[in-house]
Amino acid sequence: DEIGRALVAYERAEAACAGRSNPTLDFNRGVAAKYVEDFQLALACFSRAEAAGARGAAEEARGVLELVRRLAGLVERRHDLKARRLRELAAGVRGGAGR
Repeated sequence: DEIGRALVAYERAEAACAGRSNPTLDFNRGVAAKYVEDFQLALACFSRAEAAGARGAAEEARGVLELVRRLAGLVERRHDLKARRLRELAAGVRGGAGR
């Protein structure tokens, strides 16, 4: 699929730019990751983009985090998942943002 290939290309570009900050690359990779619902990768990319000064990256990260919270709430209400497990999932997403 096209988005999957784009994510692979972003990964290769990131490896080629090792050690150099590229906020546009990080931001665009975050958008692609969000589209395929890889929220952990999206948060990590938006966090790097924000640290490098990309406009709108912080808002995108907050939007992804809010989406994950809403989805977790829906799952909890609809499928009777234990709150502890949902907290673990949310912690995993938050922990991945710093990668």
